[in-house]
Amino acid sequence: MLQKLYNFLFFTITALLTHQWLVLNGHIVGPDLISLLPAYNDINRSTEPGRPISLFLGYTGFGIMVLIIPYLFRKRLAFMRSWGSLNGWLNFHIFCGSIGPIFIIYHTNFKVGGLVAISFWSMILSAGSGFVGKFFYTKITQGRSALLKSAEKIDDILLKHYTNKEKADEFHEIKLNFFSMIGVPADSQDRLESSVIKAVFSTVFGDLKFYLLSRRSKRRLPPNLYKAFKDLAFLERKIYFLNANKKIMGHWHTFHKPFAIFMFLVAFIHIAVALLFQVKH
Repeated sequence: MLQKLYNFLFFTITALLTHQWLVLNGHIVGPDLISLLPAYNDINRSTEPGRPISLFLGYTGFGIMVLIIPYLFRKRLAFMRSWGSLNGWLNFHIFCGSIGPIFIIYHTNFKVGGLVAISFWSMILSAGSGFVGKFFYTKITQGRSALLKSAEKIDDILLKHYTNKEKADEFHEIKLNFFSMIGVPADSQDRLESSVIKAVFSTVFGDLKFYLLSRRSKRRLPPNLYKAFKDLAFLERKIYFLNANKKIMGHWHTFHKPFAIFMFLVAFIHIAVALLFQVKH
């Protein structure tokens, strides 16, 4: 539920910023929010870097980006472990790490250069890798034993609907069909060690393949059985690629952290220089 709220806020704020930028730059005709402010006629409406609007967007974006840091303390400090669920903190971390860059993009007015450009692209890479990290993090949030228990429970529920031999064959066929769609090897019980490349390919393309090809199964099966087969297939894939996904997260941390650290370092320098040599408009 909270994730849906964050998604709604992200798309709403992005759409609003885009609309206002287009209005202020004369690309479309429409109301601008500055007209709602007192003494709005005295406000410079330019979106060029260094102007009031650009500065407001920059400070707001940076302030939002700073809010991603508490999640790092929540993960590591013992006294913070009772402060809400880690998944809730992660969702807030991702929201701030995704909406903050939107403000920064409009702060630059799509013009970056020099040292700031390095910080900007570090931010883009850090934010982009954050989405990738969230995708694979969801694959390892449960341990192998918990995943196995969940899969066995769903398997038992499904078997109650396919009791005789004819239905048992149908059950096996549907199950293999779901496994095939999302990239689980036919004999998933083997649970062999899988390579990182195979895990990435099977997970990403398996998701795409499933959402493109699952409509027929959705029409053929009652909603409760369709959901059960779907959940079982995704659980089996998590189990099969669990070790590989853990390796992926290790590689991801190696990639994600340096860009995030460098982004903040250069951003602090950029803000300090801007404040020291501030030009009033």
